[in-house]
Amino acid sequence: MKREDIDACFAVCFTGYKDRAPRLLGELKRAGIDDVDVIWNFPTPYDNFIMSRIPVLPVIKKKPGYFSAGMGQYRAMKTAYHRGMERILIVEDDCRFLKDVDRVWDTLEKAPCDGNILMLDSFKVQRCGDTANGWAPLKVGRSTACLVMDRKAMARFIEMHESPVSGKYAHPMLRICDHWLDQKYAPGLKMYFSDPKLAIQCNTPNASNSGPQGVSIYYKNINFDDYAPY
Repeated sequence: MKREDIDACFAVCFTGYKDRAPRLLGELKRAGIDDVDVIWNFPTPYDNFIMSRIPVLPVIKKKPGYFSAGMGQYRAMKTAYHRGMERILIVEDDCRFLKDVDRVWDTLEKAPCDGNILMLDSFKVQRCGDTANGWAPLKVGRSTACLVMDRKAMARFIEMHESPVSGKYAHPMLRICDHWLDQKYAPGLKMYFSDPKLAIQCNTPNASNSGPQGVSIYYKNINFDDYAPY
């Protein structure tokens, strides 16, 4: 998959942290991406006006950032799908690529042609096969910080977000954060993660999952110096 095969890039940005958006746009420019649609998701914490107009699930009050990120992802997918796009890149505002951006694009060119989801960032993964050309098949994974998805995947996850909270989608976390990257809930989709990672989340110190280096505590055995600083 070449750079020109991606129809659009959507940046999911937090309304409450407006300083992140220009930093992300600068990082995307460094990666050779100039045309970006910015999706502003709901502010955190939410005011009473917003919270009174959405179905309130108990987990939202505990982890509002998950809901905000999930809604931003949903709005990006919905926008792209209705524009007739075939393949998009979605990037959250704390994402940073490898310093060697040529390696990012070289690895994407070697991505499996049947991949509906390509995760450039990931953690807590369960693979269902070996790594080949920098990509491994995914059974379960976390992180929607940076991924490529095709039209089939967009349709699947839009349907998941819009379905009643019952039956196979009863778990509320499935519709408000990155837990939908699970083959159990996405039968028929081919999902892969880059191995090693092509991008990571460089969280600011106020992030709940940020460690001493300002990087997600979920990452294991990676060299943070290989990635662009926040």
